[in-house]
Amino acid sequence: MKKLRALCCLFLLFCLYTISYSQKLSAGFVTGINFSDIHGNSYQGKWKYKPGPVQGVTVNYDFCKTIGLQTGLNFSTIYYEHKVDHTGSGGLCYLYPWSSSLVPFYNAEKMDFSFLTIPVGIRIAIPSKPQLNLSAGIFYSFLLDNNISGYYNTETPENDSGYLYSAGLSTPLNDNMDLLFNVRYMTGRKEIPVSGSYRHGSFDFVAGMAYSGLLRNRTVKSPELQCDTMKNNIYLIYKTGINMSWNSCEYFPEKYSMHFGPSLGFALNMKLSPKTFFQTGLSFERIGYTLKDSSDSFHRYIVDGAAGFYVNTRISTDYVQIPALLDFRLGKSERFFFNTGPYLAIKLNARTRGEAYSESGNYGQYTLVKRVVYNDLEGIIKDNDIGWLFGGGLTIPFFGKYLFDLGIRYQMGFKDVFDRSYSSELSYHDTAKSVIRNRSLSCQIGFRVPVFR
Repeated sequence: MKKLRALCCLFLLFCLYTISYSQKLSAGFVTGINFSDIHGNSYQGKWKYKPGPVQGVTVNYDFCKTIGLQTGLNFSTIYYEHKVDHTGSGGLCYLYPWSSSLVPFYNAEKMDFSFLTIPVGIRIAIPSKPQLNLSAGIFYSFLLDNNISGYYNTETPENDSGYLYSAGLSTPLNDNMDLLFNVRYMTGRKEIPVSGSYRHGSFDFVAGMAYSGLLRNRTVKSPELQCDTMKNNIYLIYKTGINMSWNSCEYFPEKYSMHFGPSLGFALNMKLSPKTFFQTGLSFERIGYTLKDSSDSFHRYIVDGAAGFYVNTRISTDYVQIPALLDFRLGKSERFFFNTGPYLAIKLNARTRGEAYSESGNYGQYTLVKRVVYNDLEGIIKDNDIGWLFGGGLTIPFFGKYLFDLGIRYQMGFKDVFDRSYSSELSYHDTAKSVIRNRSLSCQIGFRVPVFR
């Protein structure tokens, strides 16, 4: 612990020293909340999102106007809770004998961790109002404290390391002070407990303020951002909407139905010709399907003889999606647009939610068992998907240089994203046929903001 305190003091002194002697540094404080998102290969029981606090110091060093280095020091507490039934069949069990009252029986397993984390990432700033900031990098965490109950193994590693990705907005309050809002996703690499099947993960939502005016010449004002003089050469589109997705597999596709989830993110349009743009960006997409039928599996249709359960579940995978599109403006007024191109979807997590029912009878007694399903599917869904996207819609002017987009988008995945190496169920079926193939149709609203130079 003494070494850890000394390291923290040296880090803070270094930050203060560099702030005092560099013209390109800014520093600030952030506070907020994290939501735990554990990763692992176990797909039994119910994992609960649990909130915990996040506080810290952030330091940014800008190499130029758009690229910089981001680091800091954060304290966070991550809480996990896992409920597992006694039968080991996956899900929380409730008994209904002769339609009697609900009787639950399950175990609750809990893990709490407190960390001191040093993140380091490359930061890209897109100059707009408000400014969009993106970063990706690595982190190293020191374990300060932990509490584990309900597990046979309570040995935990003393540190963790992994990857982080963040997106946020900043807006100036004055020449020297910025207001910050940031969303960060972190995923660890070390197993918890030791030799266990889980890894740390969390979504952080923080707000704060950053100060950059300690060494500026107070007689010189910050340069004003000016709109690109080439009409709409580059602009941002902040988008939100809803996904209607389904499983278009070749194996019993009629057994699956539509799933609804959020779609939100941003796109960056760059002009190639008077009516043609290149479009890329980042978006969060929740894509999946529903299963409502008799099945031996909670996450896909399998029947070997008499089905063991009546299943009513929603299977969803969270992706970060990166497209590479050609965007065409149509008509004299360029009010209509059409875009198409490939995309890469990187998996964040996957899970099954819903209910499953089984029944039994003996000597005139009838028993109905309800299982509340909330299973982690990360191990049986591949880490990425690739596909093709088609989109189109209408642009509506709003206060001159700002624009609203109303559009629809259809995307089809090329890959079977089911990872066969994790499932013993394949002994029942032909492994050459597709099991999970993503399709989705999205309705979206976008707000266009010009990029400044």
